[in-house]
Amino acid sequence: MSSKKNSIFRRIKDLHGSELLTCTRKYLKAGECICNHKCHLNFLHRCLERKILPKSLRIKSPVPSYEGKEPALRTGFNFIKLKIHYSHKRIKDCSLQKENLLKSLSCSLSKDDRNTIRDYEKAQGESIRAKKLLKHETMLSSLENTNSPQQKNNSNPSNKWIVNLSQKNLTEDQVQV
Repeated sequence: MSSKKNSIFRRIKDLHGSELLTCTRKYLKAGECICNHKCHLNFLHRCLERKILPKSLRIKSPVPSYEGKEPALRTGFNFIKLKIHYSHKRIKDCSLQKENLLKSLSCSLSKDDRNTIRDYEKAQGESIRAKKLLKHETMLSSLENTNSPQQKNNSNPSNKWIVNLSQKNLTEDQVQV
């Protein structure tokens, strides 16, 4: 794909000059920006649905009690909503920029060149989506594992019903409550 990319850009530069080449690169960059923000939006919506707070949005409460942790948790989820709003805004801005760049490209480039750029953009978008999806799936599964109540209850030995204080092993009858 790299050689195809270079041949597209080389052809545009040779036929139309460096100004149109810059416009083409900005067009592709705007498409990449849209793709990245859409993937991020998908991840943030999935976090909200599953009530999972990403590590980057966790706020440590200055008060180590429920009264202190609950507002910190609520603030973290408000930040997710704010990031969602920001991503929607960036998608709109990038879409407008991309639309304007496409208008200027369509005046100068042939139909074949425009189709080649669109094909390249489509392949680039699919590649970005696949990488981001894999990354986000990994993050979600690790966040679900760290947030699952079963793991928290089983990981701490003091949460068990029977605590053996003697040095002798207990029988099954002694362990059952």
